[in-house]
Amino acid sequence: MARSRSMCCVVLLALFCGTALGSRATMAQEASDSQGSVDDGSGDDASLPPPPPPIFRAIPNEQPKLKAKPKILNPYDPIGIRAGAFLLRPTLEIGVESRSNVRQVATNPQGDVAVLLKPSLNFASDWSRHSLSGNVTGQWLRYGAVDDLSSFTGSADIDFRLDVHRDIVAEFKANTAVTQTGLGTSSIPTTAVSPRTDQTSNFSASVAKDLGGAVITSTVALARNTYGDVALSGGGVQSNSDLNYYEPSLKLRGSLGSFGARLMPFAEITYAPRTHDQALDRNGINRNSQGGSLSLGLTLDDGPIWAGEMAVTGDYRHYADASLSDSFAVGLTGNLIWSPTPLDQATLTTSVTQVETSTVGLSATKNWLAGIEASHSLADNFKLLANASLGLADNGVGYEKTATVGGGFEYSFNPDVATRLTAQQVWYVDGLGTTGYSDQSLIASLILQR
Repeated sequence: MARSRSMCCVVLLALFCGTALGSRATMAQEASDSQGSVDDGSGDDASLPPPPPPIFRAIPNEQPKLKAKPKILNPYDPIGIRAGAFLLRPTLEIGVESRSNVRQVATNPQGDVAVLLKPSLNFASDWSRHSLSGNVTGQWLRYGAVDDLSSFTGSADIDFRLDVHRDIVAEFKANTAVTQTGLGTSSIPTTAVSPRTDQTSNFSASVAKDLGGAVITSTVALARNTYGDVALSGGGVQSNSDLNYYEPSLKLRGSLGSFGARLMPFAEITYAPRTHDQALDRNGINRNSQGGSLSLGLTLDDGPIWAGEMAVTGDYRHYADASLSDSFAVGLTGNLIWSPTPLDQATLTTSVTQVETSTVGLSATKNWLAGIEASHSLADNFKLLANASLGLADNGVGYEKTATVGGGFEYSFNPDVATRLTAQQVWYVDGLGTTGYSDQSLIASLILQR
């Protein structure tokens, strides 16, 4: 009886162990089916149950990378208009300009009020590679009492950058500008009743190659300069077509550093001959010339604080006519932006040029210009403005001097509507220092923007 009871206990214990093992194997098979087998072989490891899944799983490169939303630094800045891959920023300025000496004369100045209309359009692409940007601006001034001084000026430019390779960049630029030379300068006859309208157009193509520690840039360009006729008192007209010329150029620049470097010293040499439309000017002089320039400078790209470049440039011209001596001018050239804080910005612009002239015995008028524009934001929608400039022109008998100072403010009602009020003072002294003029102006305008 005792032996029979012992046999029953053994049988029951065997059945219990078999059931437990079968249940554990079933659970392992279900876990394996739900997770997938690591090793499909038939070795000894295949029979072992897989490890339990971790509580936290890190799967790199599987989560989508979301673009961060752009931060709006100023809620009053215009947001622009999205047009496909381009962002358009149209602006229309409507205002009134009051001047104290509209004819820029030394004695008996005459004041006048003009209506100002200034439309503009800025556009830029939003491509991951390459870029296309540009700007078109026009300004129309209509005076009330002195209608012959009413004018239309403007500019347009376009810039296309092509990223050919990670170390090769091609860039194509085109720009044109219509400007006016005022009555008070020596290049305009004293009997003139209207300013001279000039136009400059430039087309260029450049290729930059990053050599690793140095960048070589070559540029070919073509410039076209035309000078408008001037109406004279008594019904006459002074023709300035003999000043019109073409200027092809070849430029080579070498910079130390690589693409994107913050600080890049550079040296640049340019060959730029000039060919006039007319072989001889109004005085029978051949003003075609061979010329070029040499620049040594520095390019800055230090984030939002510094941007631009500045160089010492020497410009040289040799004229075809033996009566004209060689002309050489040296000075600072460039454009530099300084933004020490998000609320402050100052832009320094300098240039040295040799401008065509019809004066007998004078090869060219050498011009130097330095100007600064600054702004300070007192609030998101209130900005203080200031500007100052000094220009020198060597006209053969002395240096003409033009100084300008100005200031004002801009107030934004919302991102689409703003108002601006600026005042400006101009002083001019001729090359002999015997005469000149001063002119005060005040401009109040309403700005519609998007």
